[in-house]
Amino acid sequence: MIKTGLADDRRHYAEKFGRGKGRVPRCSLRCAQHRTWLNSTVFFEFLKRLLEQTKGKPYLIVDGHAATIRLMPQHDAHEVMRGSVAGQRPERFAIADVRAALGAGFRTFRAIPGPSMAFAALFVAIGLGLLLAIGRFGMSPMALPLAGGFMLVAPALLTGFFALADAHETGQAPGLRDALSGFTRAPASLWVVALLCAFLFLIWITDAAILYAFMIGGEHLPYELPWLIALRRNVLAFEAWAAPMGAALAFLIFAVSAFSVPLLHERRAGLAQAVSASVRAVFGNLPASLAWGLVLAGVTLLSVLLLPLLTVTLPVLAYAGHSLYGRVFPSAARAAGAG
Repeated sequence: MIKTGLADDRRHYAEKFGRGKGRVPRCSLRCAQHRTWLNSTVFFEFLKRLLEQTKGKPYLIVDGHAATIRLMPQHDAHEVMRGSVAGQRPERFAIADVRAALGAGFRTFRAIPGPSMAFAALFVAIGLGLLLAIGRFGMSPMALPLAGGFMLVAPALLTGFFALADAHETGQAPGLRDALSGFTRAPASLWVVALLCAFLFLIWITDAAILYAFMIGGEHLPYELPWLIALRRNVLAFEAWAAPMGAALAFLIFAVSAFSVPLLHERRAGLAQAVSASVRAVFGNLPASLAWGLVLAGVTLLSVLLLPLLTVTLPVLAYAGHSLYGRVFPSAARAAGAG
């Protein structure tokens, strides 16, 4: 298999390949197995041998996200191209698949714990700063709504973990740089979903703050045990009213982004098509989707309130979502490549 990478400086690669000033390559080629740069002569020799093995008119299959080139017979190529469209129709999944996805997510995390925790630590630091700020301002009852609000922005963070999982699947040793590059390579449609998540988060925090002002007011409540264990009536009422509001927004984001984010990450669909497919997958498998959503909500809330735990649970849940996506929207191209 050949892995391609667009050259930032094409002249640099022209000099590296010894082609002279007159011929500047449009892209560079790298062997994923041996991690060595290839010139065009080696590449075409590789294609020649591959052509001899296919015994039929080949099609060139290009994975836009992973930047891989695969050559296969015409019949198989037709199957792959049909699969890339049919793959957007959600398969059925059950609660057992959710359990299996969680197991797969934990195995992926164990395989690449360093970059996974390092990437998650960036958001743990941001969350810690926000929680300390609301405690310092005496608004500590807002900690729970803020933790719930993380569910609204979490989908925007997934592409970094997906990039780590993709690199791991191709046999590479991913690092933090791979996670960050997932954002730079993200399509514009994925940024639209991220902006939607941010917009709904702002709506949620604004509504929670208004409710806080009405029900608790300007009373100074830092993180101190006397009021935390007193079960004060106004604080309990605030949390009780805020919970269903946050749950409604969280389910909306969950239905829209649960499967659209990985579809967009792999460039298998446009924005409208990916969102539609995600909503159909969630409502077409409602019991299992609700179970998956409750796992996400419960583990995320607990982890945000116990922040160091988030460095483990966030990547595990992200990789689990990546695995469940592969079950609901199987890629024929991957199956063909694995075969």
